[in-house]
Amino acid sequence: RDQDALRIEVEDNGPGIPGHLRRRIFRPFVTGDAKDGGRGVGLFIVRQAVRRLGGSIRVESGPKGTRFGIDLPALA
Repeated sequence: RDQDALRIEVEDNGPGIPGHLRRRIFRPFVTGDAKDGGRGVGLFIVRQAVRRLGGSIRVESGPKGTRFGIDLPALA
């Protein structure tokens, strides 16, 4: 955190997100594995909430993990 912004980063060390999904993961109903019971709306909802707060979200993914970064404006 600094005076103007708050940054949240979450990462794992899994196999990463396949390239063909990475470009679409923030869209509704996109899921990488239907067997896990996911509906593909979680990241869509997170992105909507972050945007409503005036922030941004990004993803970086490779064969050794994925990192999500959220930047939010600092509250007074």
